[in-house]
Amino acid sequence: MTTIVLAFTKPSINNKKIPITDSISIYIDNSLSMDIINPETSKNLIEEAKEIALSIINSLDESQKINIITNSFSYNNQKFYNKEKVIEIVKSIEPSPFNSSICSIIEKQKNISKEKKILHKFILSDYDFNFISNSNCNLDTIDQLNIIKVSDLINSNISINNCGFEHSFHQKNEKGKLIIEFENHGETDLELAQFKLYINEKQRGVYNISLPKHSIVKKEIDIINSEDGNIKGRIELFVNDNYKYDNTFFFSYSINKKINILCIYEDSPSIELVSVFSDPLFNLTKYNKSQIKITELKNYDLIIFDHLNELPSGLNFNTNKILEKGKNILIIPSKDINKDSYNRFLNYYEIDNILEWTISDTKTDFINLNHWIFTNVFKEVNKNINLPKIQSYYKTEKNNLTKNRESILKIVNNDLFFTEYKRKNGSIFFCSSPLNYNNFSNHALFLPIMHNISRNKNTKYLFDIIKKNLEVEIDNSILDGNIPLIKLYKNNKEEISFFPDLKRIKNTNYLKLNNEIKESGNYTIFQKNNNDVFLESFLSLNYDRNEGKVKKDEDYSKNLAKLGLNLNTFDKNKTLGKETIDLSIFLIYASIFLFLIELLLLKFWRQ
Repeated sequence: MTTIVLAFTKPSINNKKIPITDSISIYIDNSLSMDIINPETSKNLIEEAKEIALSIINSLDESQKINIITNSFSYNNQKFYNKEKVIEIVKSIEPSPFNSSICSIIEKQKNISKEKKILHKFILSDYDFNFISNSNCNLDTIDQLNIIKVSDLINSNISINNCGFEHSFHQKNEKGKLIIEFENHGETDLELAQFKLYINEKQRGVYNISLPKHSIVKKEIDIINSEDGNIKGRIELFVNDNYKYDNTFFFSYSINKKINILCIYEDSPSIELVSVFSDPLFNLTKYNKSQIKITELKNYDLIIFDHLNELPSGLNFNTNKILEKGKNILIIPSKDINKDSYNRFLNYYEIDNILEWTISDTKTDFINLNHWIFTNVFKEVNKNINLPKIQSYYKTEKNNLTKNRESILKIVNNDLFFTEYKRKNGSIFFCSSPLNYNNFSNHALFLPIMHNISRNKNTKYLFDIIKKNLEVEIDNSILDGNIPLIKLYKNNKEEISFFPDLKRIKNTNYLKLNNEIKESGNYTIFQKNNNDVFLESFLSLNYDRNEGKVKKDEDYSKNLAKLGLNLNTFDKNKTLGKETIDLSIFLIYASIFLFLIELLLLKFWRQ
């Protein structure tokens, strides 16, 4: 009777959903895509994620140990703290230019869980495309893993993706063409937007641009370099979108005084080449093939193999580095070459091999006037233009290299005469005939072609993207014993200053930024010694543009599903606090059991 009475009182007990003995790890995504204002709450997504994290933390017992992970992946991300300390850590989290992936977070929490018997894991993120795309996680054990999605709000965005110059060589008072790439990621056409260009903090102009939806548009701007030395630039886009980190773009370059040319010759340098590069614009260095200083090759804008009988072995690594830096190589063979030597070099770069020597009194009948070499060379195009004549040349194999081969001049029978092979960021130019077996060097085309191949059409690397453990390659001008120093100035006031580590690998210098830079801008690199600090160059750093890309929900939901994970919104009642256990049913069962016992006792007692 007593149990029946108690059952109708509906007794219950409260049980913690996360036991006190368990530990907690919470990842809070603080990438730039989370720093967007939610118009419904007037808070950015990071603040909303922090509020969810604090709800989880406040529901826990005071003695529970808690781990907080952010995109910094610092030493503190590996430790567990008490409730009071963790609340302080969460409140101090700020947006970070560093991003991560769901796989690395799961791996991080898995490694932490090795030290804890039971670890409840929470991942709080907007689950943007980059966070989970192309993921391939090892999900052997995903117990107690809570995937919590904070609302994604990037539904429209206009970005400055990139910028570069048509030619990488810049001279004072010379006009250069800056090419800027914009992208409309959204569903709405942008009829008119404005952007401003600043050079050395001076406004150079205000420009208009229109961007159809889902389009990439390039805008060309002419710049006259009116100053010497190191130049820093900034592009500011004025649009009303909810992602601001890709509306400003920083870049920097230097005004060169000379173009450095290296001529490596067999017996003596060709008079034709010496003559064409005698202009004060050029600094021509001439080395016999036995005098080559391999470590100095990187200092030249154009390297000429001048009628060598064979190409020196061991050049591949260094010429590879030259091409990576956007510099060029010109090969003019002699008549009596070692074909195996040449073809070993050409094979390394997947270039058409040299075949037989051909004696033929012929001429070139094709000129590629659309090639960048001829930019601004011809005021008017003459269809009956007189082209170089040839007495002898080397036939080449003409492999299937249509993407990488650009014919500039071709012979009547369609054989190649002067050709560009695009490799890395630079190019290898090949002339199939020695200069004394044609009239090319006496032709009006010779000078503009030679001058222009000393300048690369490819855009010079004007900036770097901020990322974890970034190492920036610099030239070798930092002297032994000097210390590099990096500073950021705003309105002529110093905002950031730190000493990066200097790393040297095979005559190349790198600055290790050690994750010190978290803000985009034009930074200044100095050299410091015991007596003085002096300017070296500028270092332009931009935020990763992938963070602002607009992606549909279903795209990354499917990616998560492939990993065996499901998105869910945060439900405090299901995950946290105390779970109520209703005891009524247990008391009813107990009443029935006791009633049956009573009947049995009465029956046997009477007997």
